[in-house]
Amino acid sequence: MSFGIGRRCVLLLALFGVVAAACPARAVDAPKILVIQDRPSMEGDETEANLPILNLIADELDNDGRVKPIAWSMTDPEFRKAVDSGLIRDGVDYPEFEDIRVGAQKLKVEYILIVSALRRKERLVANAVLFRLDSARPAWKDEKNLSVVVSDRPDWESTARSLARTWLSLLANGPLKGLKPKPRQEVPDPNLGPADRDPTPPENPSALDPELFRRVDELKRADRFAEAINLLRDAIDLEPTNYPRREALVKLLLERDMAEQAVQHAERTLQLMPDKTEMRFLAARGYLGIDKPTDAQRLVNEALSRGLDTLDLQILLGEILLAKQEAPGAIAAFTRGLKEGNRFDARAGRAIAYALDNDPVASRRDILALGGGDARMRQAGYDWLASSTQRAVERIAQNLREALQLARLNPKDAGAIQKAKDAEKLATTLASLIEQFPVPDRHKESHQGRLLAQKLLVQAASETLEFARLADADTGVEATLSLGEAMKQFQTVKSAFADERSKGP
Repeated sequence: MSFGIGRRCVLLLALFGVVAAACPARAVDAPKILVIQDRPSMEGDETEANLPILNLIADELDNDGRVKPIAWSMTDPEFRKAVDSGLIRDGVDYPEFEDIRVGAQKLKVEYILIVSALRRKERLVANAVLFRLDSARPAWKDEKNLSVVVSDRPDWESTARSLARTWLSLLANGPLKGLKPKPRQEVPDPNLGPADRDPTPPENPSALDPELFRRVDELKRADRFAEAINLLRDAIDLEPTNYPRREALVKLLLERDMAEQAVQHAERTLQLMPDKTEMRFLAARGYLGIDKPTDAQRLVNEALSRGLDTLDLQILLGEILLAKQEAPGAIAAFTRGLKEGNRFDARAGRAIAYALDNDPVASRRDILALGGGDARMRQAGYDWLASSTQRAVERIAQNLREALQLARLNPKDAGAIQKAKDAEKLATTLASLIEQFPVPDRHKESHQGRLLAQKLLVQAASETLEFARLADADTGVEATLSLGEAMKQFQTVKSAFADERSKGP
């Protein structure tokens, strides 16, 4: 039944230049566990369907060797033999619990593991329950509700494999903790002489990490990022509880702007290893990359509550609060990030936050105090400027529309005047920020368009304020046209910026 570990052993070890004589065989003296997948397939229903994970779970248990799995399936040799001999009744694909218990007694197993995995649109709802044969009460249970979308497409296979590895790790650290892993003894290839056989790989796969990370760095330097990512994924398959490998994969995905995949891998790691506080920092950065600042802030707060309070975490919190347009909180977070020196990212973030808080003097002071900053920090700072001002622009435009509508319904309305006045002040402050902020070379062109759009928005705000004060119909028409032109220009800038961003440095 073991069909997965051989491929992983050969692939990973071959990349290191080491190939084992043979991968471990199933332990024969381990206690038996009967594995059953519950719930029938719902073919034809597009919103809910069964995801086959039975063989994946049994394979992971088989690879680990603490227990000897028997899958309730005719694909399992031992189960098929029991059916063929009449020991177990044939034709029971989804048995009742009493049938399971009777079958377990006949197969002389000690454990029963019942799993289910339902596809519901783009999520996987999965359950696992472990029983000892001598008890009707569950010895362990777990429930998962996972998103399976990667790059806007469902990735059911990767999610199912990750689920199987996660459950193995939880069982190994829970109800099966007292059992030792028992991989099979290696069986030498009879066609090879002693001199032809490769050395046995280390018993502890983590011993391969220095060579693994060296190879990943080589691939990155050669701009072969897809290969580096796949190498780390296969290394994690070989040893799911190896945290440094998981951390390296998440960091590489973030580096490649694959934030959605980074979030999925980070969340799976936290389910498996909830004490790894630093992974919350990486997961938060991923959530911010897919524009989910509330989820990002939740993880940062969890990290802070667990004692992780670094300058990088405070700066990330500032970035999150910028995304949420919570300027005072962002100012405070970036200020804490500056307590040990003049960091470019913290200073740039605070300059943006001060502008959002309508304090142009403090914003200019921070821009003038900016250090050089490396290329990565300068790009990050400009990314914050682009996203933060875009959100603020949309808020200003909405306020101007409301002011124009109020002024038409009620000429010289005090509320309309105040809305227009506030919008003009913030638009002017943001124009000053954009004009003074350092611009990476690749964004020079879109930046000029951004500044032009912002000045058009200032003009629209000024015309709206004049219309609200004087109730002049022609001015109202001009304000509406200026606002429309400004927002059209901002859309052009947004597309140009995204195009520049996609082309790399």
